[in-house]
Amino acid sequence: MRKINAVIFAIGLLSFLLPFIEVSCGENTLMVVTGKQLVTGFSVSISPEKLPPSARQNKTPVQRKFKGEKYARGILALVVVSLILGIILKYPLASYILVILSAVGGAGLLLLRSRIIQRATEKGVGFITVRFREGYWLLLGVFVLGFILNLFYKRKG
Repeated sequence: MRKINAVIFAIGLLSFLLPFIEVSCGENTLMVVTGKQLVTGFSVSISPEKLPPSARQNKTPVQRKFKGEKYARGILALVVVSLILGIILKYPLASYILVILSAVGGAGLLLLRSRIIQRATEKGVGFITVRFREGYWLLLGVFVLGFILNLFYKRKG
């Protein structure tokens, strides 16, 4: 079970390198943000052509800086801790702890999703749409799989 947990949570760690969210305005993609960028923060330059006519103030690109998300940092910490504990601890203690960490990680991802959608709705005034991409869904799958496997794992003998 240690190897399985290690692979599952290593995949979770790698999912932070994949696109997490895509922000669009109509048909135009404004930005694609990876999990790593959500953790560390990022800046973006959006060309005026991608914005709706009512949001275009001049011909210069819109510069925006975004701070790292505290929920994303917490989720990354949970993945790292789960990976380490999944390798170090033995059954049944590892299974009990990983069930809890997976449940908290999954709930944290759902809270992060809710927070991002709320911010986009408030600031986008109906123009902005947010689509969650591969990295987000893969990480959610990692937490669900980690929860289910460790909850129902029975040692042979």
